[in-house]
Amino acid sequence: MSSDPRIIFSEILENLKDELAEDIQTSLPAKISSVDLTNGYCTCEILAKFEFNGEICTFPPLVDVMLDYNKFGNWKFRTPRKKGDFVWVGFSKYAYDNLLQSGKPTVINSDEKFSFNGSYIIRGIKLDSEVLNSSYSEDILLENTNGTIIAIKGNGDIYLKAGSGKTTFDNDVQVNGILTASADCIGGGISLVEHTHKYTHDTPLDRVTDKPQ
Repeated sequence: MSSDPRIIFSEILENLKDELAEDIQTSLPAKISSVDLTNGYCTCEILAKFEFNGEICTFPPLVDVMLDYNKFGNWKFRTPRKKGDFVWVGFSKYAYDNLLQSGKPTVINSDEKFSFNGSYIIRGIKLDSEVLNSSYSEDILLENTNGTIIAIKGNGDIYLKAGSGKTTFDNDVQVNGILTASADCIGGGISLVEHTHKYTHDTPLDRVTDKPQ
């Protein structure tokens, strides 16, 4: 080792920089332990462990982790994250909490970099034990374990299946093409298949029958 104090100090700084770099985390897999969908944050448990002084230790829980949320114009898209979801969590280079209060450029006074205090969900994680649906490999698929499927198919079709067996439209529906039903259609409480019309035998054949009932 050199006897020059400047070189020694430089070597110490280099070793310290390397040691600190090993502790910097930019992202880690985690499991959600609680969710606040209204405010857009959750608490996560980091799956990875670390060794300290010869002992295996766990990271402290990550609190105020920002949920994955998208807003574009007048539209908002929020995924219903739940306790037990496996997610990939990222860590911001700078603490972002003050930046989100007003949405305006702000001077960052914190010296923290890639701190656990600036964490956010990047995306969900598929465990190796989870098998995906192979029936829609060419399609954009939104699927629920209850059987609900919304698929934008590669051939241009859109497929919709409600796991509960019921789909509700809460306003008027306009169809500009042919509406085909393989089962009955009921309008105003009247069955298309089973409805009847009143008819009087002495009524001329060119007259219209009564309304269906």
